[in-house]
Amino acid sequence: MGITVSRAGYCADFVRVFTAIAVAAGMPVRSWAFSFDGFGGHGHVFPEIWNRQLGQWQLLDVFDNYYFVDGSDQPLSALQFRKALADQSPGLGLRLLDPLARPGYAIESKAWDHFQRGLPGWYLWWGSNVFTYDNAALVRMMSPVSRALEQFAGIVQGVHPHIRVLPDASNVSQRQAMRFLRSQLHVVGASMVVGALGLLALYVRRRLARRERLRAVRG
Repeated sequence: MGITVSRAGYCADFVRVFTAIAVAAGMPVRSWAFSFDGFGGHGHVFPEIWNRQLGQWQLLDVFDNYYFVDGSDQPLSALQFRKALADQSPGLGLRLLDPLARPGYAIESKAWDHFQRGLPGWYLWWGSNVFTYDNAALVRMMSPVSRALEQFAGIVQGVHPHIRVLPDASNVSQRQAMRFLRSQLHVVGASMVVGALGLLALYVRRRLARRERLRAVRG
């Protein structure tokens, strides 16, 4: 209700609601995003639907009320839009999804600056079934607490979708940083497992030693 009436929520909230509706209607949908902070949480996300009649994907910015064209009124796919943006195609333009709704940007040049700055950080969310995510027990438990804990719970339960980074010469350093972070997380995770096993072994050893002492006393 907050989304439809007061436009409350982030772009990700709009996309999750749209995705849920599309999945329920049997419409193929996937989500593209771009990031300004090395594939972190600061950026933008928008869905892409499969048009069965035309046999192609079409990108819809449901948060900003846009779709994108290049020389015609035919909506572009995500990759077509990104290529036209990178090539600075003279025919590239914005169209309103709903002419009666306000656009995401009152000044169109700010919209183009927003999309242009996101070019190096494009990625695809690898999963679109939001019902599986929302119905996960840990997610339901943590969602009233905070968004961050909800997402962490989704990762722990294995229902949070992975991302597929769109490789580009401009994001080599960001991808290297992600690989390094992943290797560090693996090291930390392995260290925690080893530490937990060590504590368990110490506990078992002490329990056995205590039993031996009790036997000796009773003996």
